[in-house]
Amino acid sequence: IVRAILIGIGFTTITAAAFVLIVLAMGRVFRAVYARLDSWRSTHVPALRIQRLELLTADQVTNGLILLAKAVRVTALIALVFYLVPLVLSFFPWTASLADTVSEWIETRMDEKAAAAHAGAIVNVISTNDPNQMNADATAKVWRDGALGADVVFSSTPGHVSGREEPEVLDAVLKHFG
Repeated sequence: IVRAILIGIGFTTITAAAFVLIVLAMGRVFRAVYARLDSWRSTHVPALRIQRLELLTADQVTNGLILLAKAVRVTALIALVFYLVPLVLSFFPWTASLADTVSEWIETRMDEKAAAAHAGAIVNVISTNDPNQMNADATAKVWRDGALGADVVFSSTPGHVSGREEPEVLDAVLKHFG
């Protein structure tokens, strides 16, 4: 059993080192992608137009591309962690059976209807003029009409809802939970 523990520690150390190297490499690659996209602002990235009607400015398209790259980075990191946990659990004899259980939890799709039934009220506050939000109405429709059936509150506060004080957010929370 001591041999199995030492082998597990060795594999865990190698896996942790590989994880750190992958995360560092991802950081460098994505920082370069963000910088490249930002340098292309208004030069290589055009505005989105239909004939003369400008749907999105070049800045909005660039911000959207940077946001998409950030989403890819976060998704890749989450996927890496999700597969790392069962892998490390499988290295040790007493946690090997947990590896299969954790893998099943990770790979099983969330039952949105059951989540909505257990959660009670679900509220999503959406800013109508957030540079990170491409289409507030479409986002609201997904949250409202999807299986979660969320109440959607629109905030007219300029920008992304992330300030120290957001009165409209507080009002929405108090309305639903207070």
